Amino acid sequence: MVNETDTGMKSNAGGTDRSGQYTKVIAVSSDSVLPADAAAAAYSSGIPVIVKETCYGIVISGTKENVSAVADIVQSLDKNHIFVKDRGFPTGDPRRCRAIRNGGQRPGFYTLHEEISKLDVIGDALDDYDMQIPLREAEWPEKVPAEKLEAVIRSLDED
Repeated sequence: MVNETDTGMKSNAGGTDRSGQYTKVIAVSSDSVLPADAAAAAYSSGIPVIVKETCYGIVISGTKENVSAVADIVQSLDKNHIFVKDRGFPTGDPRRCRAIRNGGQRPGFYTLHEEISKLDVIGDALDDYDMQIPLREAEWPEKVPAEKLEAVIRSLDED
């Protein structure tokens, strides 16, 4: 178990904690790159960062320059399907660590999960953009007239 006194890390919002540690989340939404591949690329870079493999990608912590360099290396594996965002807490921070909080999802997990579920669509759109596929007008369903909706509601009230 890691605690604040073991790591010397005291986190605040904005990706950098008070000790100069910087943390990023790298989400992999690729058909050709797995989270393990992202972790292997981070390790093999030889850049000194802390790497934690997750079900959705990796979390990396270190100096801002090192973390940015590793993030660039990992993202180059599949630039349109690997996404990077700042994380306000370093790896092992006791306020986010499930082991310290007796298990369960960490705060913010469901938001991150929802964001990650949309990344495949964003990646496909970026692929289309790179291939210069022209945009097409979205087809919207026809609006239901208010009178028709009122009639349906009245018929339900009568039953």
